[in-house]
Amino acid sequence: MNKLSLFETPLWITELDIDLNSLENKIRTFSTNIESSKLSNVGGYQGHNFYDESLFNSIVNCIPTNKNKPLKDISIYSWVNINKKSNRNERHCHMHSDTLLSGVFYVKYPENSGSIRFYDPRGHLIQTQKDYIYYYDGYAYNYIYPKNNLLVLFPPWLEHDVEPNESTEDRISIAFNINAKY
Repeated sequence: MNKLSLFETPLWITELDIDLNSLENKIRTFSTNIESSKLSNVGGYQGHNFYDESLFNSIVNCIPTNKNKPLKDISIYSWVNINKKSNRNERHCHMHSDTLLSGVFYVKYPENSGSIRFYDPRGHLIQTQKDYIYYYDGYAYNYIYPKNNLLVLFPPWLEHDVEPNESTEDRISIAFNINAKY
């Protein structure tokens, strides 16, 4: 019997080869010059309009493409997250009409500094259905366990949050939205 999976939710995950020490220094300098915003962050620093050419070029090279619809006019809007002990990010999504994909890149991920959690987009009612419990254990969410230099791309509508940092070291990530025409 063939299985056909309908309405899958893809995530694309890879490791990059970025000079993290240099990038962290650039982020620290950026955070002293750019005021923190409050969006999904609970505590911690969130600074918008961060730019690093090397990182952005690497991200662009990792964008999954449809050979029948070449991408053009690709741009990345990013923000830096520096989460100290107990800081976290609330459940949210990146719903913007121009966003093709969203993502996060981990610059500094100490042990026990919190994982990113993605929620089943079909809603809470699906988790109580017998087939879902039998075949998929009724999970309402799944975790991605970060590490340094990890890049995660995901659909902008996919809700996610980040657990509290239980480490005494900062967790540093760069979140972003990719805009493109096709």
